[in-house]
Amino acid sequence: MKQLSLIILMWFSTLCLNAQQKFYVELFPISVYSNDRENYHERHRMPSKNPLRVFYEDGMIHFTNVPTNSRIVFKNEQGEFLCQYSFNTTFFTIEKPNSAVCLEIYYGDSALRGFIS
Repeated sequence: MKQLSLIILMWFSTLCLNAQQKFYVELFPISVYSNDRENYHERHRMPSKNPLRVFYEDGMIHFTNVPTNSRIVFKNEQGEFLCQYSFNTTFFTIEKPNSAVCLEIYYGDSALRGFIS
C-alpha cells in the first residue's frame, strides 16, 4: 500500500512540475518600416490563418507558425543586442540565450516583441 501511495505521489508531483514549466509569450507589434500608414493593421496581421505562437519550456523557446524568412533577435534587460537567428521554416526550437529577457521577430515590413521571464 505504501508503494502505491508513493507511486501516485511521484506521478502527481511530476504532473504538477510539467504543467508549471510551460508558458506562452505574448507578442506585440513594435514598428512599421513603411511611411504608408493606411494599411498599418493589414500589414501587422499575421500572414497565415494560424497565429504565430511562441512558448518557453525547460530552457527552450519553441516557435510555431512563423512566417518564412523571419529574423529572431534576443535582447537583455538594457535592450542590448545578444544574438539573432534567421530561419526559413515555420516550426523550430532554440535554447534561450543567457540573460535574454526580450525577443523580437522581424518578418516582411513588420516586427513583433515579446518578453521572456
